[in-house]
Amino acid sequence: MISTQQLVDAFERNLKTVQMQTAGLTHADSVLQPPFRGNCLNWVMGHIIDNRNTILRNLGAEPIITEDQAKRYGYGSEPVCEDGDDIMRLETLLDLMAESQKTLAAALDRIAPEELGKEVQSFAGPTTLGHYLFLLYYHETYH
Repeated sequence: MISTQQLVDAFERNLKTVQMQTAGLTHADSVLQPPFRGNCLNWVMGHIIDNRNTILRNLGAEPIITEDQAKRYGYGSEPVCEDGDDIMRLETLLDLMAESQKTLAAALDRIAPEELGKEVQSFAGPTTLGHYLFLLYYHETYH
């Protein structure tokens, strides 16, 4: 079974990868639509933050963004094709991801290892908390 520390480390690697890949990019860069079927960086970053909201809620921690903010970036939402009032700035999204890492690490540190074995409901049906958190980690890496 995966450990809480392995999960913290995995999510931390994702954060570091995003920080490396976005170094030097501007908010305007983040709303450019790619020339292939896919979402722009801004939508992907917001979607990752929304994914981390799900993780935090499952760990009993406070979400990092509000439900209203998350709607813009949730599954099935419209692509971000230009800047607008409902679009978070890239700098804000990157700060939120770093903040979510601290909150996520603290929440994982608080739970007992055996809690990862408790049954929870996921988007794929019933599973263990540890497996669900791993699925959400994989979802993040996919994007």
